[in-house]
Formats: sequence, structure tokens, C-alpha cells
Amino acid sequence: MACVLNKQYRHKDVPAWTIGNDKVWDQALSELFGYHLAPVRVQARPNKHRKLNDHKRRLTTRNLPHGYLVQVELPGMAASDLKISVEEEYLMLRGPQNMEHTYPLPDGVDKNAVKACLVHGVLKVLVPKIPPREVKVTSTGVDGGKNSYLIRVNVPGFGPEDLSVEVDSFVVRLKGNKEERKIEREFTIPKESDPESLQVSVRDGVLEMVLREKVVEPVEIPVKGDLPDTSEEDANTPGVLHLSFDIPGCAPQDVHVQVEGTQLSLSAERRLHKGDGNNKDTYRHKYRLPYELKTTEGMHASVVDGVFRAQILPSALAQPQKIDVEISEDSTMWKEM
Repeated sequence: MACVLNKQYRHKDVPAWTIGNDKVWDQALSELFGYHLAPVRVQARPNKHRKLNDHKRRLTTRNLPHGYLVQVELPGMAASDLKISVEEEYLMLRGPQNMEHTYPLPDGVDKNAVKACLVHGVLKVLVPKIPPREVKVTSTGVDGGKNSYLIRVNVPGFGPEDLSVEVDSFVVRLKGNKEERKIEREFTIPKESDPESLQVSVRDGVLEMVLREKVVEPVEIPVKGDLPDTSEEDANTPGVLHLSFDIPGCAPQDVHVQVEGTQLSLSAERRLHKGDGNNKDTYRHKYRLPYELKTTEGMHASVVDGVFRAQILPSALAQPQKIDVEISEDSTMWKEM
């Protein structure tokens, strides 16, 4: 990775995090958590009012057996100057002068147990891993039903008592050891599956692993002839969504609206000639909601004069979960992290 210091000098072997630039945070964490980003070219311009060491922000990351450790030098900052939180699938770090960093968290971490400690201008953040879960291997056979995934492995010579299976986030590890036979395999399971549903069975030298698919039941949204009267305060609330689609020739009873996860789908049929069931037009629209639907209260849909309108209040959506992380200044805790 090349780091351009000025127009005359070019240093190819300087580690990215020794240059004072916020982008190095994202680069270092992407390497730690397995996200692949393009190399970053960092421009460092001289400032006569600052020393070079003032804008160095050394960052180190470590993948430990029990968690991910991030350590960054923040000289001159106190714990009261920083705010750390976990919001959905991201670790957020905020500080003075509009400093803000967002890092995607990997799978298999305990977001409720993140620890942070700042001592002598060095911040440590520990994101614990969820310990692997062992799954019992049976000989009774497994059946995940219609919406399921099946992994089949030939394991001749092994019985249920000779094999061990553990789930680590979306990775399944298989191990077996019997006399001179040995097996060790690792499988990545689909993100759409439920790791908690894993069942394992071995019969006649064939091992089967079955996982159920995560199923989100669609929610039906009633469509009326007009929107209900809402207070001016509700209508002007920040975050209220207003949707509008043209569906000429359709009445409320011709419109079907449902929400599945974060996707709102609308379908409507317009009959071109009365009594002719085969001669019709179909309208289809989709809209991605910012968050999943929490309740149908606060979500209203109507069709008036061939125009579909929907109003969705923030109270109807599941707002992002935010977990504030307390920043300790305990030197003993800092050394143990």
C-alpha cells in the first residue's frame, strides 16, 4: 500500500495506521473482521500549527480466542470525551470535533458484553465472541421439513459416539477420531438458516445435518377508502413515511398489500371489461422500509381516485437497537483486556 506524504517523496512500506487519517480505522478493522476493502491512499499534508506526532493515531487489532480486541492511541482524551455504542450490526465510536467511526461487527459476537477502557490516552475495546455450541449426534434420523437445508457427509466407520459437532456462528465443525480413522471438516451454513435449529444424525456411515430456514411471516395491511384523520403533530412527526403509487382503475378491494421483513409489496388488479375475468391489468410495486414492521398500528393505507397512499408512523417500525458501552478508566481492567 503506497502512502503519499508529499509531491516529492513516496514511501511504500509505511504501515497505514502510522499515518494520521481516519480511514485507517476502517482498513485495519476490515482486515481483522474479514471484510475486504480496496487499498486506501492516504494524503498527509504538513501543518505548521501541529507537530507530526499530534496527528498520529496508532491502531492495533487482535483476533483473540475469546473476542476481538481493538486498541487505539488517543492522547489527550478522557473517557468523558468519548461515546461508544453498539447499534444494530455496527460498533460506533464518537468523540470531540465531530469525530465518528462506524465499524461492521462480525457474526458470532455478544453485542451486550462489549467492554471499553481508556487509560493514559490508550483506548481498548473488547468485543467478546459467543462460545461455540456443541450439538448432540444421534442415530434416529432427522427431518427439517419443507423449508430446510441438508448437509450430507460420508463418515464410514464412525458411529454417533465417535463424532462431535459444534456450531460457531454460521460455521459448523465436524470432528471424529476412532482407532486409525480420523475426520475433521468445516462447513459454512447459509445466512438464511437458523443455527439454533441444527440437528445431526449418523446412520450406516452417512452423517446428515439439517437446518431450518428462517421464515418471516408476511403481515397483511388492510386497504381502506380513505386515510384516517391524524393529528397535525403525528403528521409532522420526524420520520413519518408517506408512500404514493398510481393505480388507475383500482378500488380498495382490488389492492393487496403485505409487509415481509423490511419489504412492502403492493399488487392490484384492474379489470378492463366488466364480466371478463381474463382481461385485466396488474400493478406491482415494492418499497424497502428502513426497519422491520413492529405493529400495524400507526400504518394506514388507502386508495382514492386511483391513487394508493400509505402513511407509516415511526411507532409502527422496530427502531434500531442501541447499546451504550460504558468506558472505564480502571487500569487493572485495562491490563486484563
